[in-house]
Amino acid sequence: MFNSLPCGKYKLVPFYRGENTVFDVSPSEVEVNVGHQNIFISEPFKVTGFSIGGRVISSQGEGIEGVQILIDDLLKAVTDVGGYYKLDQVTSTKYTIKAQKPHYKFSSLENFMVLPNMASLPDIVATKYDLCGSIVIDSNTHSLRRQVALTHGPANVNAQTKWVDVTGSFCFEVPPGEYRLTPLTSKAEQLSGLVFASSYIDVVVTMPILDVVLTQAQVSVSGSVKCIVECDANVSVFLSPIVPGTQTLDPKRKQATSLRDDSSSFLFEKVLPGKYQLTVRHELLNDIPRLDDAWCWEKNTLEADVGTSNLENI
Repeated sequence: MFNSLPCGKYKLVPFYRGENTVFDVSPSEVEVNVGHQNIFISEPFKVTGFSIGGRVISSQGEGIEGVQILIDDLLKAVTDVGGYYKLDQVTSTKYTIKAQKPHYKFSSLENFMVLPNMASLPDIVATKYDLCGSIVIDSNTHSLRRQVALTHGPANVNAQTKWVDVTGSFCFEVPPGEYRLTPLTSKAEQLSGLVFASSYIDVVVTMPILDVVLTQAQVSVSGSVKCIVECDANVSVFLSPIVPGTQTLDPKRKQATSLRDDSSSFLFEKVLPGKYQLTVRHELLNDIPRLDDAWCWEKNTLEADVGTSNLENI
C-alpha cells in the first residue's frame, strides 16, 4: 500500500536481492494511472522462482573451478575460478544436486529442499580423487601385464591391487591421504633381473595425481681399455646379457660400442640390472671379416653384475 499519492502515472516493480538469492517475480512490473480515486491492483505478484548460490570445494577447503552442477541429471551451472556457482529459476522444491568433473568424485545434495530464505546452498565437497600413473619396463624382456599395490592409506581405506592396462597405465580412486604405490613382481621376474628404480613411491593426495611413473631400473656401465701403446677406433666392446640360470648369452640384447673419441674409455647407457659378459675386440673395419681377433688380449672377456647403481671403472 502506498498512501497519499499525487495523481499521475506510476510503475510498480517488485524487487528483492539477498546476499546470494535473487527472486524471479511475475509480473516483473505493473503500470498504473492514479486518478481521483483509490486504485486496487487485483493481480498479485507471484514468486515464480529464485536464484541461489553454492560452492564446490576440495578436501582442503579450496574452491574447484570447472565443476559441472547438475539438477536431476540436467546441467545447470559450472563453477568459476573460486568454485562458486549460481542456480537460476529454482523453486521451493526438493532437488538432487550433483557435481561432476573428470578425476574427481563429490558429495551430493540428495532430495534437498531449496528455500528462498537460505543464504546459500551447503558446500559440495570432493570426497575422492584419481591417483593414476604408469609402469615403464622393457617389453622385450618382461611382460607388460602386472599389478600395482596401493597401501599405507588412511585407516578407513583398505589396501588394494590393480592390473595395469595394455599400455602399462593404472588408476585408483582414493580419498585424500598418504599412500604408497608398489609395482609387484614375481620371483621368476626378480631372478631374471627385473628391478625397479624405486621399489615404491609415496604420494600425498590432496587433488588428482595423474603422472606417477614406476620405471624399471636402468643404469650406465663404463670403463676403459688398456692398450700397449694407445687404442684406436677399431677397438670395440660388447655387452651381452647372460640368460639367468645358465651361462648362455642372449644375442638379441647384445650391445656394442666403440671407444669414445679415440680415447680408451667406453660407455653403455640404459642397461637393465642383471648378469652380463663384456667382450673386447680389435677389428679392422675395411679388412675381410675374420673369426680371430687382430690383437692379442691378456683377457678379452669379463663378467659383471649390474645392479641399480651405475657400474664404473671396469
